[in-house]
Amino acid sequence: MLLYNLKKIECALEKSTSKKMEIHTSVTRLKTLLLSIDNRAEIVPESSYEKLVAILGNLNGKPLSSVDKGILRAIIE
Repeated sequence: MLLYNLKKIECALEKSTSKKMEIHTSVTRLKTLLLSIDNRAEIVPESSYEKLVAILGNLNGKPLSSVDKGILRAIIE
């Protein structure tokens, strides 16, 4: 479900202005991080914002940006 929602946002932003390119880049990064999760070893907490931010931040190697967090919050809530 998370990937589906990210793809919808990504498609909506494909022909966007440079102001929205940061959001598009963030959506692409989140999608890549979600796809890199080994679903056999890790359960993706689709309803827990805090746990999802922690897992994706760990996979990213650094804390998620405020734009990343805002997108996740919008998708989950």
